[in-house]
Amino acid sequence: MKTAQPGLKQRRLSVRDKLLLALLPTATVLPMLGVIEAFGRHHLLCASMASSAFLIYWDPRNEMNSVHAVVVSQMTASGVGWLMWLLLGGGYAAAAC
Repeated sequence: MKTAQPGLKQRRLSVRDKLLLALLPTATVLPMLGVIEAFGRHHLLCASMASSAFLIYWDPRNEMNSVHAVVVSQMTASGVGWLMWLLLGGGYAAAAC
């Protein structure tokens, strides 16, 4: 993973830029909420998807936001979530784990 070089100053975002940055992942995830709602009311699936969308929009060139990394992490999260559902049922305890 690449780290910031010493001496490089990170640019601070204005409030307007931060709000625009939050709007893009929101606009990405809200249609997916509609699709998930139409097919089965699994709202907790969107929690990791929303954070991934935010990170991709925040720093799209970071190697941790590559297609491979996102697909592997989402599939791993899905597998662990499914396992917790099997062990603990479909409540918030499984989601918290």
